[in-house]
Amino acid sequence: MNKNHEIGKNKMNKSDSQQPVRVQKTDMKGLIVFNPTAGDGETDTLKAQLQEGLGEEQFDLLKLDDDMSLCTELSDALKRQSYHWVGAAGGDGTVSKVGSCLVDLELPLVIIPAGTGNAIAEALGIPEEIEKACRLPVDGGEGRRIDAIRLNGHNYFLQVGIGLEALTMQKTTSEQKSDFGELAYLWTAAKEALDWEPQELEVTIDGKRQTLEASELILANIGSVGVMDLHWGEDIKPDDGRLDVVAINARSAGDYARVITSLARGSQADSDLIKIFHAYEKVLVESGKPLPIHGDGEDLEDPWPLEARLIPGALTVIVPNS
Repeated sequence: MNKNHEIGKNKMNKSDSQQPVRVQKTDMKGLIVFNPTAGDGETDTLKAQLQEGLGEEQFDLLKLDDDMSLCTELSDALKRQSYHWVGAAGGDGTVSKVGSCLVDLELPLVIIPAGTGNAIAEALGIPEEIEKACRLPVDGGEGRRIDAIRLNGHNYFLQVGIGLEALTMQKTTSEQKSDFGELAYLWTAAKEALDWEPQELEVTIDGKRQTLEASELILANIGSVGVMDLHWGEDIKPDDGRLDVVAINARSAGDYARVITSLARGSQADSDLIKIFHAYEKVLVESGKPLPIHGDGEDLEDPWPLEARLIPGALTVIVPNS
């Protein structure tokens, strides 16, 4: 790795994963990966906002393409030029893709919230305004180490979902998200819930096996559900060295209404429809048939049975000074 990458290396010491590291004001250049389909899909608008925030000489752009091997493209770009940080301009899915590569490349991530769902950015206190978010590496900020969920060689930072939530992600189109934002997910979930039945799952958490009936099972690294300001749990933090396993057993519209009420009020512990477990190492989920799975909002194919590991302090993200 090029010696000029020392900002990332300074913050990749896992023994200090809970300690923020101050990032000095710098003129060092970054590479921003952008998703042309995120948010309103206006690429020219995004470029103008980045230029307003950073200036043209402070960054280069790399377009995210469905057919590209992002980690290879990033690695090749870093060999051609010394970048000192990498940005992800898009929603949670874009952040997940870029962040997963950076776990191995040892560079800090700058999150530029430009997608439909920006729950990771929100949880880390990153400004909603693109012009402000992109300036964090040059104005000086803190490097915050966050945990990851590793599944099939990829790292996820928000959540991995099994069941109805994953089916909802799968069935909600880009056009619906662009037209209706978060409401698109709720509309799809309401339709799919009519025919979705709870499944019997064998769930092994840190070696302890149990049978659960669940309409959806969530491995949450961040508390936010991602819609309507709902939370799986208020005490779920991206750097707490823990995965929260949330099992929901809902069978009717009334049940789902009660679940949403509990998530909105923070009364999950009092609900007979919600069970929460804690994992510190590994979660294995098995069932009699493959079920829909998503990772940070992206549909996942053939990872069944699911075996997920917690990777503490996997990624450094530049956040505002505390």
